[in-house]
Amino acid sequence: MVMLMEMHGSGSLAGTGVKDIEPNQRFGKYCYMFDELVKAEASSVPFGESEAFYFDRLDDLRKTMEEYGNHFDTLSKIPAAYTYFGQFLNHDISAPVRVLSLADPSRRVIESDPDIDVLTSHRRARSPSQQLAQLRNEHTRPMTLNSLYGGGPFDKASKSLFENGTARFWLADAYDDPNMLPEHRAKLNLTGKSKFDLPRDGAGKVALIFDRRNDQNLVISQLHLAFMLFHNRAVDLLRKKHLKSGEKFLFGAARRLVTLHYQWCILNDYLDRRQTDETGTFSGIVPGALTNARGLIVKSNSVPLEFTSAAFRFGHAMVSARYDYNEVFPRADLSELFLFTSRKAMNNQQPPPGGSPQIPLHWIIDWNRFVKDPPGTAAEQINPRLASAMFDLQDKLDESKVREGFQSICLRNLRRGYHRFIPSGQKLARQLKMHPLSAEKLLSGFGKLETQRTGTAESFAELLTKDQFGGAMPAWVYFLCEARLTYGGNALGPAAGAIVGETIVGLLKHNKNSVLNTQGKEGSWNPATDSELRTDTGKPINSLRRILEFAQVVASES
Repeated sequence: MVMLMEMHGSGSLAGTGVKDIEPNQRFGKYCYMFDELVKAEASSVPFGESEAFYFDRLDDLRKTMEEYGNHFDTLSKIPAAYTYFGQFLNHDISAPVRVLSLADPSRRVIESDPDIDVLTSHRRARSPSQQLAQLRNEHTRPMTLNSLYGGGPFDKASKSLFENGTARFWLADAYDDPNMLPEHRAKLNLTGKSKFDLPRDGAGKVALIFDRRNDQNLVISQLHLAFMLFHNRAVDLLRKKHLKSGEKFLFGAARRLVTLHYQWCILNDYLDRRQTDETGTFSGIVPGALTNARGLIVKSNSVPLEFTSAAFRFGHAMVSARYDYNEVFPRADLSELFLFTSRKAMNNQQPPPGGSPQIPLHWIIDWNRFVKDPPGTAAEQINPRLASAMFDLQDKLDESKVREGFQSICLRNLRRGYHRFIPSGQKLARQLKMHPLSAEKLLSGFGKLETQRTGTAESFAELLTKDQFGGAMPAWVYFLCEARLTYGGNALGPAAGAIVGETIVGLLKHNKNSVLNTQGKEGSWNPATDSELRTDTGKPINSLRRILEFAQVVASES
C-alpha cells in the first residue's frame, strides 16, 4: 500500500522487465466483482478520442488534490505499524504482471511493472474482458505468504533465501558503523541487535527476498524481516519437539503455523479487532467485517480489480511525512526511510561509506513506538488529503514522465482506476445497496479548504459539485471521503469496507487450507487453543504486536 504501493509489478527473484513464461509457471487471475456494472462503465466513455476529455478531467482532479493536500499532521487512532502491515498484505494478495501477445501464438512473455507505460496513454483496453486477459497475478494463492516464502527451501527459484539445506531463512547483521556519532551510540541498546537486517547483494544493496517490493522503505523491510524471524523461531521450537523430523517436515509445519497466525491477525486484528485483552483504541480497518462479510461475491481465488485498484488503496492516505522511528530518530523524515533499501539502489545510489550494504545499527526500528495502542506513532487519517510526500514518489522515472506528473500517487491511482474500468464510487455504493454520498458531502469530506499554493477553494468546489465528478467520483477518492465522513478517518466507510471485507474473507474461503477452513469447520482454528506457539510470557499470538513479540523484535507484555 505506498512509496508504499507505487508500482505493483513483479518484485520476485526472477527480477523485473520482460521475461519468458516458463512452461510450468502458473498464475492467478483478476476479476470484477460486478461484471454488468463494469460493462456499463466501459460503454459510458467510448473507446477513441472522446476519452481524452475525461483524461483531462482526471488530471484536473489530481492537481486540485495536490493543491489541497495534507500539509499538517492529521493523525488517526491507528498505530502506524498497520499502514505497513496493509502494504505487506497487499503485496501478498496481488502481484500483477501483463501478458504480451506476440506474433508467434505459441510463445508469450510477461512484463513486470505493467502500469507506468500503459497509464501514459488515454486509450484503455477495448473492453473489460480484454483488460482481464492482459493481467495475471503472480500469487496463485493470495494470503499464503508466497511473498515471504516463494516456493520454499527446496524450490529452485527460492532455495537461496534459506540456510543451506535447512528450513531457516538467511538473516544478516546490521552494520556497526565506526563513524556513528557518540550520542547516537549512547542511545542504542545493542544487546541482541546483530541479525536485524535482510540479507543483501553487496554490490547493489538489492534485498535477497522473494518479493523485493517489501524493501521499498525501511518500515516494510523491517516488517518482512520480523516475519522471517517469526518463521525461524517457529522452526527452532518445532525442531526441539520433533527431534527426528527432517527439514522438509519442519519447513512445512512452521509455514503452516506462521500462515495461520498471519491470517488470524488479518481477520481479527487488522480488519476487525475484537480481542477482549486489548485496549480497543484501534478497532480495525473494517469494523464489523467478521460479522458482515461473507465472501459471497468473490469468484474463486481471483482478486477483484475493484479491490486492488480502488478500495484497498486507502493505505496511501495513511502514510505520514515523518515518524517517531526510534530513540535516535524520533522525527525521521519519510524520505529517510528509503535509505539502505532496494528502492534506493534502483535509483543508482551506492552503499554507505565503509562499503556495507546493510542498514546501520541506529536505523533498526523501534517497533514498540509503531505498534503501541493507543498509538505512539500513529498513521495519518484515511481521507483525501494525502501527505505532500506522496506527490513526489522515489521512483526512477524519466524526465517525460516526471513532466506528466507520474511522481504523484494521485495521478497513478486515478488513471489506474480509469484504465481498469473501475465504476465511480457512487455507482459502487448503489450496487452494494447503500445510499451514495452527495456532491456536497464529498466536498465536505476534504475538510476545510485553504488555498496552499495556487487557485481557489471555489474552483475545487466547482470541480466536485458542478463538473463531471459531482455524481461520478472516481472510486479511490470517493472511498477516502467516505472514510473521513463515516469514522473520522480511523476506518473505512461502508462501501469500501464491504469491498475490502468481502474480498479478504472470500479469498480465504476459497483456500481450503486457510484459517477459515482448517479442521473442516469454518473459523474453528484459534491461536488461543490450537497453536503450539506462544510469546515469552505465554500469551497467544493473536495480534500484530504478538507476532512481533514472538519474533523477539519487541518486548513481550506481561
